[in-house]
Amino acid sequence: MPSQKKQSHIELVKESPEQEEATGTSLPKISFWWYLLRFLGGVLLAILGAILLTLAFPPYEIWPLVFVGFVPTLVAAHRIIPRRICGLALGLGVGGFLGGYYFLHYIETGEAFLLYFPFIVGVLVFFAGARQQKLHTQIRYRWFVLHGVITWVGFEMIRGIIPFLGTAAFLANPLYGQSWLIQPVSVFGIHGLSLIIIMVNFVLALLVVALIDNRWPGDSGEATVSMTAARRWLYATVLILSGWIIFSIVLKESPPPVTRVAAVQPGEFTYETEINDKTSVVTRDSVQFQEDFDMLLEITREVAEKNASLITWNASVLPFNPQIEGKEILQDFVQNINVYLVLDYFVEEEGFNETSILSPDGVFLGTTHQTLIGHLGSISSRELDFTESLRQIVREGVNVVTVSTRESPELGCKRLAHHVFRAVENRVPIIRADAQHVSAVIDPYGRLKQYTVSRQPQRETLVAEIPLGSGDTVVVEWGDWVGWICLVGLFAFVGRGIISFFREKNRRFRKHHTG
Repeated sequence: MPSQKKQSHIELVKESPEQEEATGTSLPKISFWWYLLRFLGGVLLAILGAILLTLAFPPYEIWPLVFVGFVPTLVAAHRIIPRRICGLALGLGVGGFLGGYYFLHYIETGEAFLLYFPFIVGVLVFFAGARQQKLHTQIRYRWFVLHGVITWVGFEMIRGIIPFLGTAAFLANPLYGQSWLIQPVSVFGIHGLSLIIIMVNFVLALLVVALIDNRWPGDSGEATVSMTAARRWLYATVLILSGWIIFSIVLKESPPPVTRVAAVQPGEFTYETEINDKTSVVTRDSVQFQEDFDMLLEITREVAEKNASLITWNASVLPFNPQIEGKEILQDFVQNINVYLVLDYFVEEEGFNETSILSPDGVFLGTTHQTLIGHLGSISSRELDFTESLRQIVREGVNVVTVSTRESPELGCKRLAHHVFRAVENRVPIIRADAQHVSAVIDPYGRLKQYTVSRQPQRETLVAEIPLGSGDTVVVEWGDWVGWICLVGLFAFVGRGIISFFREKNRRFRKHHTG
């Protein structure tokens, strides 16, 4: 009999009246070995959750795992690991996931903050989650899903405005290649899609907890989660997710292409890069650079023969200011091939980096300018980690965006997801030209019209036809409105928790001193 087995490990004992009134349950007296077994099982489940979430993201890209990856961590925290240390499971799950995301692929950026961020978050979640099981037990898990959704998305909203972080590691990012699923992002923003994903995780976890409670009712004194309530949340989530998918399919209809664009990825250049604490310094031998430059011009000429009207070069492709040095050569070149050329240059002596648009008549137009093929705008890859940066120039009328990059394949894969979501949020095409690894042409609906991802330096020319952007989205007008609502909800939950904590302390203090 199940009850006989439990008696060998657990003996229920009555709490003091003060404890019973505070928790509404009886705490278990657990044998050492049973405690150790639950501790180890909870830790392993939490680590499993961190691994599953990590595998959902680039470069692994097993994207369906993002809908179930957090479930093991939640089950471990609420039913496996002993209640008094339930925050440990949440800390390991969240901190471990962020560690897998940042440590393995962002460490090469040299941003020391990213080395400690997962640990800091893990510790914060450990302390914040220490009272979670007790809280949900008191209210019989009625607000389990809503509390989890608002807390997660509210925290993502905070991360989204922190330098070095932005939208990196957002739960929506693994879905960047699923254009059939991400179109409502233009209305609800990336936070809206994260909300759907984390809701699925919490509802599935609630269902597992309900199954456990119905199989072993009253185990360890936890309140039983009603299977009926869990099923209602499941039905509601299925309905919401179905509505999201239908809405996405409806929004996916796009206008016909009107212009042809190209990204040039030169691949094996002979220059070397030296990294110091602040800038990427490009140093080249003059003879070697001349060979590279001639080769780049030849590649660009071949692309222009494919009727591309806009061509983008990679970041720091020139070690001098072309508006001062070599000006006539570039002007004659674009006049001969009749294209708009986006070029990025880095002047080592001045520590000066800039992107400029060179028009077919040989005029340097700056980083944003009205042209015959649309209002062109150029933005850095780092700025696209944040949702507001692109919205600012789209509100000014930009409807074609170029990004010149020079990034590692790991960083490029992760930022490609950011580029796709910025394109959908703002309904503008993005042309990303990298030096060696990850380049892409993305249309306003997040479809990768042409792209290349390679670990080794590789020469590629990506040519594709795209429609001009419209910038006519709810997100452009209202910003991250879903994220702000969840952030307000997060503060409300935190405030309520603080008030409840001090009220409980005050009540116990009064009872103790009044006898």
